[in-house]
Amino acid sequence: ASGSYGKATLTINGGNITIYTDDDGIHSDSNLIVNGGNIIISNSYEGIEGNIINFNDGVVVKTAETFVAGVKEYTCTCGYDYKGTFTVDKIKILSISNSYGQDSFMKMHEMCEAAGFTDIHIAVLYFAGCSLDTHMQKINGTHENGYTLYRYTDEAGKWNTPTYNAYDTDITEFLSSESDWDIITIQQGSSGSGKSSTFGELDNVINFVRGKCPDSKIIWNMTWAYPKDSSYLSAYNGDPIYMYNCIVDCIDSQIMPRVENGNLHSIVPVGTAVMNARTSSFEDDMHRDNTHLTYEFGRYIAALTWFCHITGQSPYDTAFATQNTTLTTEQMNIVLESVYNALENPYEITQSKYIAQ
Repeated sequence: ASGSYGKATLTINGGNITIYTDDDGIHSDSNLIVNGGNIIISNSYEGIEGNIINFNDGVVVKTAETFVAGVKEYTCTCGYDYKGTFTVDKIKILSISNSYGQDSFMKMHEMCEAAGFTDIHIAVLYFAGCSLDTHMQKINGTHENGYTLYRYTDEAGKWNTPTYNAYDTDITEFLSSESDWDIITIQQGSSGSGKSSTFGELDNVINFVRGKCPDSKIIWNMTWAYPKDSSYLSAYNGDPIYMYNCIVDCIDSQIMPRVENGNLHSIVPVGTAVMNARTSSFEDDMHRDNTHLTYEFGRYIAALTWFCHITGQSPYDTAFATQNTTLTTEQMNIVLESVYNALENPYEITQSKYIAQ
């Protein structure tokens, strides 16, 4: 039988709860609300299950498989104030960005598929090196080019393959026709990501997106510093650590105030996860050139950081961690560790325990 069962709304406000059962850990025929407490569930079925689950605070640890698979709808809270509601079988994300947006989301569908999502829609409005200033020029119609639209849907089962530099998608027309995104992500171009003087158009971009998509969560994608051999580092004293610290300073001065006043919803520390991985034995081997992430190892780090942010799962509890067969064991260990440490300490670099012997 279920460890805790309710026919009506079941609410947990606090306390230390340990459940051993051969059925659901906590089950409600109606709504299940977790407002606090430390809950440990040991079983081989769903950890928590209900018609609607609101996970507002506290810690739920399941010693077997993740509870997400048994949830029809859930609200999750991460350590840095993310709250969002998603159905388990549906997720729709748009990145308004550049090649770093591609690196962040091109593996996202694999995370969602492993977790059991069956209605997956991920898109990237791409323009090479696009900064906030350039986004605003495109919005105002003063830039000669549009965006190239990359799109993944579960129906197609793959990403489309547009002409790389087609730049034939107008952002105003696109968001006027497709506005029902769960999440829309924005970011600064890499060269200006650590320079506060480049964020002057931030509020204008946010206001435009919110005007077109009022129900979407607008989330900031914190990108990474250039690797140590990059020629682009000259703008940051030739030092990746210095550039990373400049990015963190911009997060603190430009992005965090917009989160606090509600203009932005939250921040995803992809850049910190990448920097964490660089402290491992792989160092800069997660880069395919002097700026971008590798198509497998590097992109998995970025996508997993996003996936764990929006679902509230620990990277170690994701289905991806056990189902992926592309990465080596060492690579997977570093991916999981780097993402976990970034979510725990989003604005500081954590030394990897997987270092060269």
